[in-house]
Order: sequence, then structure tokens, then C-alpha cells
Amino acid sequence: MDWYADFQGYGYLLSVVQHPYGESDQARQQSDREQRAYLGYVGPFPPLD
Repeated sequence: MDWYADFQGYGYLLSVVQHPYGESDQARQQSDREQRAYLGYVGPFPPLD
């Protein structure tokens, strides 16, 4: 997770899951699309000075 305190005047919390399936979970994959990373963010938050 990363916190961006001032991106164009607002704060954002960013989260990335780069490898949702590890080597032991590859058998659970239904398609190649499931090998992609997932990105999400929460915000905007008001400035926290």
C-alpha cells in the first residue's frame, strides 16, 4: 500500500496485488486473464495539513 498525501490537492491510498496466484495456486487459474495484477485506490481525501 502507498499513501499519496498531495496529488492535485487531495490524498489517495493506493493498493496493488501483483501476483494474485502464486506458483502453488496456478492450477486454480481459469484463464490467462487471471494472471494480471489488480490495482485499487481509496479517495480522494481532503488535504491533511
